[in-house]
Amino acid sequence: MRQTVYHQAMMAQLEGITHKRFAADLTAYLNHGYVFSLPDVFVMAKPVPSDMIDNGVLESDDFFKPGECDTWYVHLAAGRLSRLFSLSPFHLEYVCFQRFGSVKIYRFQEIQRKFYHGISKS
Repeated sequence: MRQTVYHQAMMAQLEGITHKRFAADLTAYLNHGYVFSLPDVFVMAKPVPSDMIDNGVLESDDFFKPGECDTWYVHLAAGRLSRLFSLSPFHLEYVCFQRFGSVKIYRFQEIQRKFYHGISKS
């Protein structure tokens, strides 16, 4: 049986944490952030102020009002990642995520162009 995109995301997340922590993160994002679970993409994201990124806000359980933020933090994503841009409920100037412990920040349009011009094969 083929794994769902949600299951792929969960298994990737669980490489470094427990099931209990994943469940807590998912619950927090369902209650305060944004979760999209579709057949071809799974995303957990929240808006954050870019000036707080270096202050541990990405690892925290802090959630902010969209009007206070200029950055989408993508906590977890799997599947067809080019769909991230059409799923975004509103536009923010930046998108950030962590990859192998390093924080990556891009202008929303810059990373969107990269995905749509074939750099990402997701």
